[in-house]
Amino acid sequence: MKTTCKCHGVSGSCTTKTCWRQLADFRRIGNYLKRRYTKAIHVNFQEGKLGEWNVASGQGLSQVSNTDLVYLEKSPDYCKQNLTLSIKGTLNRECKRPKKSEKVSRRERKSCRRLCTSCGYQIHRWTEEIVISCQCKFFWCCAVKCRKCLVKTEKYSCKR
Repeated sequence: MKTTCKCHGVSGSCTTKTCWRQLADFRRIGNYLKRRYTKAIHVNFQEGKLGEWNVASGQGLSQVSNTDLVYLEKSPDYCKQNLTLSIKGTLNRECKRPKKSEKVSRRERKSCRRLCTSCGYQIHRWTEEIVISCQCKFFWCCAVKCRKCLVKTEKYSCKR
């Protein structure tokens, strides 16, 4: 949370000042949580001792601050398929590679590469022909007639 203020008054004077607490930028919050996630501490719940915890790495709980993230179980490997957890994995997963003419962020432009290579896969490119409606004409009253056109599109997925 951050404090944001705004001045009110005639001709820009700050006769009255209004302040409020506001969430930080979403990207900033995400980056903060990711840093915390990478440093999260594994804890075990000791059976039979109600409310007692210990840290799996050997540290005591006194060394864990109230801003540290803790977890009970390791996260699943999202690269591999696990049907019991409804994880599809990234193998054969289709991803989008934007054209250079599309205005997207640098992070979005690399998202397909990051998805595949972070799991040890390569990007596979293929061309697919799809049928779309084209050259549509409106006829008075109440009819639209279109031709069917065959269009080639590039598709991408993660392969071994």
